[in-house]
Amino acid sequence: MDTKKMVMAWFSGFLVMFIIGGIWHNFVMLDYNAAAYADINLPEEEFSLLYIIIGYLIFSFMMAYMYPMGVGGGTALNEGMKFGAMMGIFMAIPRAFILAGAYKMPLDANLYDALYHVVELAIGGIVIAKIYGSGGGDETSAETESE
Repeated sequence: MDTKKMVMAWFSGFLVMFIIGGIWHNFVMLDYNAAAYADINLPEEEFSLLYIIIGYLIFSFMMAYMYPMGVGGGTALNEGMKFGAMMGIFMAIPRAFILAGAYKMPLDANLYDALYHVVELAIGGIVIAKIYGSGGGDETSAETESE
């Protein structure tokens, strides 16, 4: 495994997904989420951005580490999108049902969030794949793929 590419993919994936998540949750869905999760949202003074950053760092590391293990022969765009979307499906869809069953979290809001995460992780997967190149960490680089 090319450690330099893995670290670049990790931090690039983190940055893109963290920014997209911030825009989605703090601007696009702010009012909807405030109403849907009113019973369980933390007060502003207890909110921990650090925990969110740690979560995104862990997940983006897992994606950057795992991507080269299962990449097919397609383009980085297609392989990254498929990989990221599958990671989103594996993570977010079951989580939506589990949280709705165990906590005061409405299923519809959880499913909206899950669908968002599938898209978010698909975009993150594309970023990670573009850094690795179409070969997923072999000798092919992102620069040579576009030639």
